[in-house]
Amino acid sequence: MYKINNSIKETKFNGLQISKLAKTDTLEILSISMEKVAVFPKHSSPTDAQLVVLEGDISFHINNEIYSLKKQ
Repeated sequence: MYKINNSIKETKFNGLQISKLAKTDTLEILSISMEKVAVFPKHSSPTDAQLVVLEGDISFHINNEIYSLKKQ
């Protein structure tokens, strides 16, 4: 069983809002809203994650690689 670190979702960052939409024993869905100039903090995740961009675009860094993600 993974031990989840809640530090990101419980910390307030300028231009970043995180809210929990749903949670089960095997899945957690978070809504992450960012202002245009906001930077998501560096972190690690104990589980796989799926990111869906609903609006705008983002440069997402994973293992020293940059992925340019666009709406949908």
